[in-house]
Amino acid sequence: MKHKIITIPNIISMVRILLVPTFVILYFVDFSYHAVYALAVLVLSGVSDVVDGMIARKFSMISDVGKLLDPLADKLTQVAVVICLASTNRQILPLVVIVFVKELIMILGALCLFAQGRKPSEAKWWGKLTTVVLYAVLCAFLIAECLENPIHGTAAAILVMAAGFCLVFSLLSYYTVFKAIIKGLYNPDRDDRHNLDDPVFDHKEKK
Repeated sequence: MKHKIITIPNIISMVRILLVPTFVILYFVDFSYHAVYALAVLVLSGVSDVVDGMIARKFSMISDVGKLLDPLADKLTQVAVVICLASTNRQILPLVVIVFVKELIMILGALCLFAQGRKPSEAKWWGKLTTVVLYAVLCAFLIAECLENPIHGTAAAILVMAAGFCLVFSLLSYYTVFKAIIKGLYNPDRDDRHNLDDPVFDHKEKK
């Protein structure tokens, strides 16, 4: 299963990737008419992300391809939605910058690990929490636009800061794991049951 490409979770991830241009089209082409559909696409993407992970774990369908497709679908969705919303609400612009910087650093980090023959870390709880918070914030802004009552002022600032904090926290936490992988103290290839979310690593490897 580890090396399979066609699995239910992978198919779901591919569908989520296809939902990205669908959302963009619905958002920019007569948004006043397609607003509810754009929101439905975003909610569907978020729910399918949760279902994807549950199926992969429950039925042991975790694969190397899935470990690439799932975060790719997350990143593409987040970047696309943030840019779309920022085009109509300037208070979201800081999120655009934070998301781009975070994803760029993580991509460079992954390339660095691959160049050394190592693999990036699997998804951690802080990454999943960040995804949930970011989806919730983006949905809040989108719902407000659907109701033709955009979020402004203090409320918008609080939502943006909450999402921004989670993004920065996630980046710093993954950096800790990145350093441990570089030093050989943490091996992402080990069974997930033996990989602790907090990078307290295998004592045998330390010795």
